[in-house]
Amino acid sequence: MVDTRFRLVNVLRLDLPAIQSRFSSESKSQFKVERTFSTASRGDGWLSECHSCIARDADLIAFGRQDELTLVRSGADGIRIETVNKPANAGDVITQLCIIPILLGDQSYPCIAVGFRSGILRIFNKEGNIILSQMLHAEPILRLKIKSNPSLPGEIGRQSEELIILYPNGVVASVDGLSLYTLIYNYVRGGNYGSSTMDYRKWELKGQDRVNDVITSSIPCDGPLSSLRSPSPTQRIIAAGSHPIVGFYISSGEETRFSTAVALASSVASKLTSAVVSMAINWWSSSAPKEEVKQEEREDFVIEKGISLPLKWSISDPPREVTSLSTDPTGRLAVLTDTFNRVILLDCVHSILLRMWKGYREAQTAFIGCDIGGPSGMLFLAIYAPRRGLLEVWRLRSGERVGAVEVGKGGKLLQTSTPVGSSTEKFVQPRAYFVGVDGRLQRLDVVASNV
Repeated sequence: MVDTRFRLVNVLRLDLPAIQSRFSSESKSQFKVERTFSTASRGDGWLSECHSCIARDADLIAFGRQDELTLVRSGADGIRIETVNKPANAGDVITQLCIIPILLGDQSYPCIAVGFRSGILRIFNKEGNIILSQMLHAEPILRLKIKSNPSLPGEIGRQSEELIILYPNGVVASVDGLSLYTLIYNYVRGGNYGSSTMDYRKWELKGQDRVNDVITSSIPCDGPLSSLRSPSPTQRIIAAGSHPIVGFYISSGEETRFSTAVALASSVASKLTSAVVSMAINWWSSSAPKEEVKQEEREDFVIEKGISLPLKWSISDPPREVTSLSTDPTGRLAVLTDTFNRVILLDCVHSILLRMWKGYREAQTAFIGCDIGGPSGMLFLAIYAPRRGLLEVWRLRSGERVGAVEVGKGGKLLQTSTPVGSSTEKFVQPRAYFVGVDGRLQRLDVVASNV
């Protein structure tokens, strides 16, 4: 028998007024106008309106708002708050942030991926210097997430690592983790400038009215869906949204082939993307171009059309709409939130709903683990209800509540990403942090012991 206890561990205190002051008054006044393209958590207060992400060891936290990016770095010399110099081109807006931790030996080197309304993807190092810039689709980036863990500790190396990007109208791009790792690794180790290649796949999901979030999986279907297995390499895409609320798509054979894009780095990226981003913004707003873009510069960014994928099977629950979808480190479970204040646990292998929690308006969720109970440890789900100020932790899959803490309204629950390059090395437990409106940063811990 295993006894489990939930606790919050104080990590540091953020000076939120100082961080907020780094954003211009223009950014603060215009933010709500751009919320159409934002996936930042809703709620009361400045913190809930920002895009934010955190490194696994909390030594780097990024805040994005409008066209401004602020980094909070902590170390032996204390806490430093730095504003990135012009992370966006004129007229562009940050729509997503994601930490990409790169495994360098025994250390994790965090980089920040920033998605923009224009469709531009930029990656910065932890000092705020641009590493690369690329456009794979000329519409706003709605989601950015890293998938890097193996399906199980005994299957290390079987699942591919990738950066998943979601655009409007069900367009999904998957950047190959190995090419991304190599590109960033070369930059960090050698300070490379110039260009390199980045492999990616791109699909257009057909069969849902709206796609709000997406995950991918290489785990074969089981149970009644096992007949859908293909002898060729497959990629399963699970999309959440409306009509139906969950859609399952399969990419196999020619549909899994990679395309290659030139990932422009440093000053080369700045020169070209300034032209391309201007073209994309003017297209999106249907306004006249503000500057002339040379034809030869346009051709350096080739926007390929995605491969159309039909809906294979689905879970319907009209008129509800799923607003977020995230997977656990094994890729076998996922958690959804919807417009009816529900949190739902999904079995990704059997494509069935396992558990439902009701009454969690605008819920924020995260997975956490502890090293006991088997090679992959024990897995827990954290649910934060910002309207009630309540943070709960539930054990998976049994569903028993481990603990609940009043943490206050308007905070942020942040899930960390697993280091890219770790899926061939070891199983890494998921980790999460909570940021309160008072600036306290706390790590969610579950302590387990055999009794």
